Amino acid sequence: MQTLYDNLPPASHKVDPETSYIAEAKVTRSGKRQSDAMRVYGVLCRHNRRMGWTSRELAFLMTENGQDEFKVYAMVEKRFSDLKAKGLVVTGNKRLCIRGGGWAVPCWPVE
Repeated sequence: MQTLYDNLPPASHKVDPETSYIAEAKVTRSGKRQSDAMRVYGVLCRHNRRMGWTSRELAFLMTENGQDEFKVYAMVEKRFSDLKAKGLVVTGNKRLCIRGGGWAVPCWPVE
């Protein structure tokens, strides 16, 4: 059975310490990487909008009671990269992020 993470390039970079590779393998093997990506993709599809979503905006939307918004933001940012690598989302031109106030790249689900 094929999963979202079959044939995906590594999330860790050559300059990252070995612990990054260990953490990546653990989160991938456990299924959390895929379930988080599918959650991000589901929210992105359900709340599709013309201007797209930046990772910070989508994290705000996904943050539940008691969660740390910045932890959700970090997860969304990583999963956007995974979803883009798999061709499930596309990115647009930089625009001002409504939530963060800085320049950011929005994403949309591929239709």
